[in-house]
Amino acid sequence: MPANAGNETKEAYFMKFREFSNQLTKTIWDRVPYLPSRYVPLRFLELKAAMRSRETTPILVYHALSWGSENPLVADRIHNISPERFHSQLSLLKRHFSVLPLDELADLIKAGRLVRGLAAISFDDGYLPTLRTAAAVLRDLDIPATFFVATKLVETKTFWRDKIRYVINRGLVRDFLAFAKDCAPVFAYVHPDSFYSATKDPAIVNSKLAETVLDQFFEEYGMDVQGLTKDIYCSPEHLIREGSTNLTYGSHSHSHYVLSSMSKSEQYLEIETAQRILHDMGLLTSRVFSIPFGTPRDFNEDTVAILKDLDYLGYVLCAGKGGTDALGKNDGLHRSRDLVALRRFMPTENQSFLFGE
Repeated sequence: MPANAGNETKEAYFMKFREFSNQLTKTIWDRVPYLPSRYVPLRFLELKAAMRSRETTPILVYHALSWGSENPLVADRIHNISPERFHSQLSLLKRHFSVLPLDELADLIKAGRLVRGLAAISFDDGYLPTLRTAAAVLRDLDIPATFFVATKLVETKTFWRDKIRYVINRGLVRDFLAFAKDCAPVFAYVHPDSFYSATKDPAIVNSKLAETVLDQFFEEYGMDVQGLTKDIYCSPEHLIREGSTNLTYGSHSHSHYVLSSMSKSEQYLEIETAQRILHDMGLLTSRVFSIPFGTPRDFNEDTVAILKDLDYLGYVLCAGKGGTDALGKNDGLHRSRDLVALRRFMPTENQSFLFGE
């Protein structure tokens, strides 16, 4: 027997064990998106190891960067990261990954190229403080990102989800529901405790109807919600001024309604209007569309058909706040009528350890 036969046997056993371990991990990952709470530390360790070894393709999404807590329109009911933590997370991401513009990453995935070790950064909605902070950090770190805008906000009209937050923050939920059920009977089935989530559930409420009733409620009781929007939303001038080679703008629809709660013609108007507004501003725009709210229930086959007709390359979804199941899920080709579907990760303030800390 050769002198190194024992070592070769050990190596063969090790390779078999590693193959078995990888297959077991993949099976758990694919079949159990959220492990029971007692396994969460193990899952985080696995994710951290995957991030540090560049075996994932993370796409990050941010909404607010530590602002609005004292504004009665928004308060604390929004995905929020401090500017310091935001800078730290992006620094760590750049250290461990090659950060590409989202469109380039989507092109690579569509072409069937291997994309592990690559990453992308995005922002949703169109809040001005977020744009200012993000633009400064992106310039400082010299990395690209895509800023998805709900173009109704660019017209400085109050975001309907901020109207919902206002009702909650002012303790007006029961008053609103008592008023709303006379305007639209569907609100009689909404429980006050589930008000925030129910108003974005396409099986319960049509988003456009919800905003209409909100406006009627504010008018009835003389509430000037529009007056609270100063310096909250991006204007066309802000977008143009902060635009750079590091920052691409993209469509998040016009009104940020739940698209699956609308008819196909209503969806088309939402998507085409936003595309046209961004185009008319002469901005560098993405060929990827950001689905409002970003879960599978929030869009349908009509949405996909419209995006294809309007020549989009793909669309992005969004896991819940801190939802780690979206990490590492962009290394394969996900198509729906030839569109690339990408899943994004929404980091929280305390998840920087996933990036290598």
